[in-house]
Amino acid sequence: MWLHQGRKLKKGKTHGSLILGITTLEGQRQALEEGIIIEGGTYDTRLYEQGLQHKQCFRCQDWGHTQVSCSKKQKCGHCTREHRTSECTYKTEAKCANCLRDHKAWDRTKCKMYKAYSQQIQRSTSYSTSCTPSSSTSTYTDMDCFDAIR
Repeated sequence: MWLHQGRKLKKGKTHGSLILGITTLEGQRQALEEGIIIEGGTYDTRLYEQGLQHKQCFRCQDWGHTQVSCSKKQKCGHCTREHRTSECTYKTEAKCANCLRDHKAWDRTKCKMYKAYSQQIQRSTSYSTSCTPSSSTSTYTDMDCFDAIR
């Protein structure tokens, strides 16, 4: 079962992601320790860390920010020229605006700049040693919090 039924899946895809909000500490603990059951299948769980999300700007095509906060020049994600990606007339000329190789700016599998950005995110994400609920609803978001709520 796939959440996006009707859309074509990538060949060989066997897993997907699902974000659940569990409001009680006991429910969070149980999901982390035992996993969750969906249609008779048991699935492992982990805490969601928003800092691990990979952002790409649709204005300049750089990684690490979005167009809302971007003041850089417009770059096309197809050809690197100074126009909106949606207005590109050179779509067959694939050239990455980040690493200048022959692929589209959003192709994470081929872009050296994306790979460096992704590794930087993994290295820079440090988990706190203390555990405090992230809001008044007493939910935990830090991976290390799991040890504290056991």
